[in-house]
Amino acid sequence: MHREVGEALGRCAWADHVVLVGKLSLFTAERAMKSLPAGRVTLLDDVDGAGAAKAAGLLREGDVVLLKGSRRMGLERIIEAYKVAGTPLIGPEVKPVDKGGVPPVAKR
Repeated sequence: MHREVGEALGRCAWADHVVLVGKLSLFTAERAMKSLPAGRVTLLDDVDGAGAAKAAGLLREGDVVLLKGSRRMGLERIIEAYKVAGTPLIGPEVKPVDKGGVPPVAKR
């Protein structure tokens, strides 16, 4: 399944940057990198501390951000690192939801 997700991401010409987190994301990243231009895919081991700051540092004004992953991954730490950097989010901030809900999205 991870490889298929990578292929689908590779067809997303509208995505400015794809950040993948975790060891299993290696397979997703490999497939996405086959289609996306160099430098548009970043693979992080985790989003603890430096990983969250690195992901947050990739965000630019006007980006639309989709955070999708298991709750265990703690992807909300990316948004927290972004706020710590001093750039406010624009629009409603959406917090993670329970299983079956809509994935968290934030626009800045």
